[in-house]
Amino acid sequence: MRVRPAADYDVRVELREGMFSVRLSVTDLSVGGMGLVVDEMFADKKSGAILTFSIALPEGEPFEAKGEVRYTSQVVGGKCGVAWVGLADEEQARISRAVAELLERGHSA
Repeated sequence: MRVRPAADYDVRVELREGMFSVRLSVTDLSVGGMGLVVDEMFADKKSGAILTFSIALPEGEPFEAKGEVRYTSQVVGGKCGVAWVGLADEEQARISRAVAELLERGHSA
């Protein structure tokens, strides 16, 4: 089940590359991955690329997560989909709780 972040339940995602990071707009979140709006720093990424993200959910400290690009428009402002790769049990549980909370609030995507 995919859900949309809400104004009162923000999901912050930053793409980390070396010394650079950029906040990305999250279109949807699920236990298997997330949908993002393609940013200039992200536009050259191709399907199969493994990227490092900083994920901040309303509850708890931000955590680092790896994701594999599954599809991308490669156009700034377009959409892309990322699947989680090797999430620790604790991070998987936090994402599951966030999805459940947003679903309960009626924010299905």
